[in-house]
Amino acid sequence: MGFRNSGKRESGRLLVQVVEKRNASTLLPIIQKWISTDCLLVVSEEWKAYGKLKNLNYNHEKINHSKNFVDVNNSRIHTQTIENRWGQIKNLMRKTGKISRNNFSQKLKEITWRINNRENIQTKMLEIVTKNYNL
Repeated sequence: MGFRNSGKRESGRLLVQVVEKRNASTLLPIIQKWISTDCLLVVSEEWKAYGKLKNLNYNHEKINHSKNFVDVNNSRIHTQTIENRWGQIKNLMRKTGKISRNNFSQKLKEITWRINNRENIQTKMLEIVTKNYNL
């Protein structure tokens, strides 16, 4: 089991989805569901599964992480945003201690929610409590 994540630079939103396989037949439908082909730019590492994005009409650029994390010719082509988010996820996972495989997906959803709502987390939590307990 693995998961792939998508950080939307402009919106600052993070989407994380647990997947059984990290192959093209699994990942491409997820990308197509969440990312419009009129998106200005999709940037990824050189994972083989992403190779078909141009054929699906995405403006797709790749970064070879063995050489660099930012394109030397175009600083907009980088994976720094998602690498930063991945670091946040791993850091929050470490703080929670050991997570069972059964709880992994739920914990990942919680962490993603926390990252997406970090600016106003107390307000968002109060909204949820108020809504769910009719306060």
